[in-house]
Amino acid sequence: MAQISKEIRRLAEVGSDDENLDFARQAVAQFPAEIQLQKNLADCICRKYMWEETPDKQVKALEEAEKIYLTILDSPQIGLVEYETLFALCSLYSCGFHNAERAKAVASRLPDMKYCREALLAGIFHGEGGIPYMQDYIEKLTGAL
Repeated sequence: MAQISKEIRRLAEVGSDDENLDFARQAVAQFPAEIQLQKNLADCICRKYMWEETPDKQVKALEEAEKIYLTILDSPQIGLVEYETLFALCSLYSCGFHNAERAKAVASRLPDMKYCREALLAGIFHGEGGIPYMQDYIEKLTGAL
């Protein structure tokens, strides 16, 4: 798995969409239960087809990505990729399918800002030790605005 992850990172930097997608399909075929590899496959499909100009080809591909994302979200072992998958699925609905309602429904499954890492760290560290956390939180909030 470490070698596959290394190759995924390498291809993300220098590979074409076709190379990335081919490798992602091979990796999932070899390790079908690996959620991170499934997510990578869906992400590769979206990168390649999100702005495809042939509607039939685009819809079929994006429906495949949607199915993968939804399968991941239904997995009992989702773990750390849940929020990444929700974010990716929301982007797919918004940019790929141009369906704001479905994007909003998926976005509603994400926690609100009150429960993010930066808010927690800024809130639990007081005094001088907390200043870097508060600054980080404010910078990220400002960037989001």
